[in-house]
Parts: sequence; C-alpha cells; structure tokens
Amino acid sequence: MEEEVQDDTGGVTTSFPWSTFSFDDLIHSSDKFVQVDRFSAAQFSKVDLFNLIWKHEQNGIPIIISDLNLGDTWDDHLLSPEWLLQNIPEIKITARDVSTREDTEMTFREYIEYARSATSDVGDDGGA
Repeated sequence: MEEEVQDDTGGVTTSFPWSTFSFDDLIHSSDKFVQVDRFSAAQFSKVDLFNLIWKHEQNGIPIIISDLNLGDTWDDHLLSPEWLLQNIPEIKITARDVSTREDTEMTFREYIEYARSATSDVGDDGGA
C-alpha cells in the first residue's frame, strides 16, 4: 500500500511504498545508520542494569532501555523536570524551533522555563 507523503521541497508530493519498507534494510543501506541494542529494564537487577549501561557508555555505544518505570522501586520523581532542574540545570542542550526549523543552544533550565511559559499560554481547549 502506497501512501502520499509531503516532503520538504516546497510541496512536491511523492508516493512511498510503506508495504515494502523495512527498518533493517534502511539501517543496512548506509554506514550512517547503526542498529542500537534495546533492553528491557525488567530483565536485569539494578546492579546488572547499571553495569550494562556503564559498559555501553564507556564504549560510546548507544543503548535503548525500556520499562524503567515497571519496577516496584521506580521513583516517580526521577527524571521529572524538577529532578532534572535540581541535578543538571546548566547542561547545554540544542532545542529546535519546529516553525522556523532553527536550532538554538540553551541550558536545560532555560529550556524548561521556556517550555513552561509557552504551555501556560495554551488554554484548556488547546488554543491560545
């Protein structure tokens, strides 16, 4: 089944063969793509999960970890905006303005402050 897809070339419409699309084929089509290991946190003890993450980090290898929130010991505050502001407020991030497609470097604190001010301008119906 082909689906019409709008591209970024100023309105040119092309057909994309979704029925034959394969992420594996895409990954193997270029050396710019790499497959990333995916693990469920439910598979590991805390110590083993930490060691797995540490090993990947030390080798510069990306990793995807799912199901962190499923354990009984998950702290709901962990990785919340408040936790991040307390622990990494001055880390530099790159934020993209999706309207202008421009990137801006800012601290995490600046980003959270901006995001909170932007969302406070939106009413309950989703409009301004």
